[in-house]
Amino acid sequence: SGSLTTEQLIEQLKKQDDVLYAEPNYEIHALDIDDPYYSKQWSMASTNVEYEWDDKGVTGTDAIVAVVDTGVDYTHEELSGNMWENTHYPKLRGECGFDFRKADEDPMDENGHGTHCAGIIGAKGNNGVGISGVNRDVRIMACRILDEYGSGYNAEEVAAYNYINKALDLGEPIKAINNSWGG
Repeated sequence: SGSLTTEQLIEQLKKQDDVLYAEPNYEIHALDIDDPYYSKQWSMASTNVEYEWDDKGVTGTDAIVAVVDTGVDYTHEELSGNMWENTHYPKLRGECGFDFRKADEDPMDENGHGTHCAGIIGAKGNNGVGISGVNRDVRIMACRILDEYGSGYNAEEVAAYNYINKALDLGEPIKAINNSWGG
């Protein structure tokens, strides 16, 4: 609003029958984590994920993990084969997700944080390249809410969750949502 303070606007919204909850549009930021090599991925070693791969055949091509972050480099050699493919266009916009920060269909990561998170979740494994994700065959849905500096607002977060909910309503098997950011 150009004329009301945040507090005044919230009080006004709370009085409306169709508003369940109102809060400021807080700024949010990507958590500062950078660990690009599998041999340095201590979390992978501490959870014995290799045992799971070898003995239980962890796969998940029927499962989607939505990465709500700075986007995902969907052209990355370790991720391109595991990106979610939207088959519901135009009901759901974007080929492999959506950029809620720029309000367009290209959720390309301009920061690296979302790609890093997506790699931990689902980088292709056992292919002689780079790292392995926890689930090497999962599909990644890219939901970009943070800019190239790792910052964004709750409004983009809400828009991403509405997108994910719409995908669920359309039958997409989203099993988890990754949120590696905070306010």
